[in-house]
Amino acid sequence: MRNHINKMIKKYFKVNRRDIAIVQFIIEGYEGMATVTTIDPQTAIIKISIIPDFISEIYGLIEVLKDKYKVVEINPATWNFSAPVT
Repeated sequence: MRNHINKMIKKYFKVNRRDIAIVQFIIEGYEGMATVTTIDPQTAIIKISIIPDFISEIYGLIEVLKDKYKVVEINPATWNFSAPVT
């Protein structure tokens, strides 16, 4: 996995604060595919670092998670971090 560290795809998402831990637990349960970092616990921004070989699997998982949890992809360069999840 060391070869993939510099090539990881980084995506940012806003979730409900109460769901940060469960979303992280579920994604990281697919061991070796992605890691989750909480960027800001107050605004519930997380970063998912994805190994390129698993991008479609992780996006498929995120689509499933959207059904139960509010997981909204954001662009960190333009996101208003105080805006609520809609």
